[in-house]
This record gives sequence, C-alpha cells and structure tokens, in this order.
Amino acid sequence: MIAWIRFGLTAVLLLGGILAFAAAMLGNYRFGYVLNRMHAAGIGDSLGMLLVILSLMISVSGGMDLLKLAALIVFLWCTSPVNSHFLARIEMEGDTEYLKHIRRICGEKSTELPAETKDGDDVKKENAKETGTGHLPKNHSGKGKQARKKGKRR
Repeated sequence: MIAWIRFGLTAVLLLGGILAFAAAMLGNYRFGYVLNRMHAAGIGDSLGMLLVILSLMISVSGGMDLLKLAALIVFLWCTSPVNSHFLARIEMEGDTEYLKHIRRICGEKSTELPAETKDGDDVKKENAKETGTGHLPKNHSGKGKQARKKGKRR
C-alpha cells in the first residue's frame, strides 16, 4: 500500500514538473520582450526542477542518493536566480530604448543618452528597429507599433 502512495505522489510531482517546463517553454515563445521571456524561463526552471527532483527524492529508497538530490535542489535554487538577475542587468544596461523609457518615467528633463551609449548601439538593435522584430519594448501604454501610427485604438 505504501509503495502505491509513493508511486502516485512521484507521478503527480513529475507531471507537475513537466507542466512547469511546458509553461516556461510556452512563455518563451509567447512573450516578446526579453525580460518577460527571462521571467517565464526562470520561474519555470526553478519550479520544474524542484518538482522533478522532489519526485525523484520520493522514489529513491534513501541514503546518499537522497542527500545528493537535496544538495542538487539547494545548488539549483541558489544559482538559477543569480544567473537570471545577471542576464537581466546586462539587458537593462545595454538597451538604449529601455533607458530612455526609464528616464521619461522618472521625470528627468533630458531623454538624450550619453554619447558613449549612442555610439555603442549594436547591429541587432538597429535591425530590430527596421524590421519591427526583436526585443525592443512597446510603449508604456501597452499598445504596439500599429496603434502608435493610427492613433489611439480602443
């Protein structure tokens, strides 16, 4: 009887982990802005790994395997958020459109960026501006490029 309970709990946690990974994958394809995609991937990664490793911890008999899996959970939960935070900081500091947007929100008088930031724009951002694709954020009201051209759309 206890073996069936362990099997059922393992199956439920494993399916939950697979669903978390699937939601993260869907979020990576669905969201357009890079920080939104990173958030979906980070949450799905952390939650999915936790559920899958917990299901493995329930299914093993104990001993050193249980200790190794517990150490793996601690390691992944400590390194994944740090990695996501580091990549988000790189994206925020390198995206000139985002910096202009933040300066407008904060009320700074000049929305012009320093000369070294203007000269440092890379080819990918220029291509994204020309083609309308890429990771540039939409305007603050949430309307896309079409709505800005046509005026307010409700």
